[in-house]
Amino acid sequence: MPHTQARPDETFLIDLALSSLRGEFWPRFYDSPHLYGYVITALYLLYFARWLLVGRFTSLTDLVASWHVYWQPFLVLSHAVSARSGTLPLLIEASAVGARGRVTKCAPGGQADRTGSVRRR
Repeated sequence: MPHTQARPDETFLIDLALSSLRGEFWPRFYDSPHLYGYVITALYLLYFARWLLVGRFTSLTDLVASWHVYWQPFLVLSHAVSARSGTLPLLIEASAVGARGRVTKCAPGGQADRTGSVRRR
């Protein structure tokens, strides 16, 4: 991750999650979806709980302050949420197609009806 500002909106969303950890649950802007920020915040809380047991952090303030020094886990966790949310609809569709037992086929230049047979134009 040498180019952290290749997508500057990522650090913006991380700051949104960190502001939630500071106690500001309602951001002053509506440029990005709030659910994504809240999911990242929940993931950061799990990360905090893990390292709290080990003794690396003693408070949420330590976690928020570590963003400027040790930023890699924040970006990795944000990327994980982004990747999972991008593939989740595909998994849902694949399971729905598997439950139906067939895939609707469409040949080039034709339209498929509900039975899967192709009608030529």
